[in-house]
Amino acid sequence: MNAPNIIKEDNAEIPQTETRQRAWWFSKEQNFFCAQEVSDICKGFQESLDAVKQEFDSEGPFDGILGFSQGAAMVTLLCALKETQAFPYQFSFVFLIAAFQSNSKPHEALYCSTIQTPSLHVIGDTDLVIPKEMSETLLNCYLNPVVVQHPGGHYVPVSGQYKTHYLQFLQCHLKSNS
Repeated sequence: MNAPNIIKEDNAEIPQTETRQRAWWFSKEQNFFCAQEVSDICKGFQESLDAVKQEFDSEGPFDGILGFSQGAAMVTLLCALKETQAFPYQFSFVFLIAAFQSNSKPHEALYCSTIQTPSLHVIGDTDLVIPKEMSETLLNCYLNPVVVQHPGGHYVPVSGQYKTHYLQFLQCHLKSNS
């Protein structure tokens, strides 16, 4: 699913289409997000949470959830909410690519307990959007995270060696749920 919050373009002539950039929440009132910025704001987060719940209601249940970049940060927040019973849906594992810990202060309390949900973290050594150190910091939030590092940047590596890691993780967690 796509994040529900549309990022406003400077050019008002651009039509509102599915190809517009989206966010799970904003770190500034002006509908701007910066992963590195500490903020008291998480504008749009509740709308995103409501949209995810609607997706679970209409398309679920799901064995696992995959998230990329801010979407991976959102998945981590869902894991934390699920484990405190504040998110009423179940899933067995998460697959996080270029993930990071939210710097929005309203999310701070969600990182107080170790997340038990099995997780695979894909981290790019040269990621300039979500620096490697931010993804590595998030590892401390999970119990026994599985880590796949690649020499590249902000993308999903898909060559054979990485596919093998992904398949091993998925097979392990899909078998345990059968």
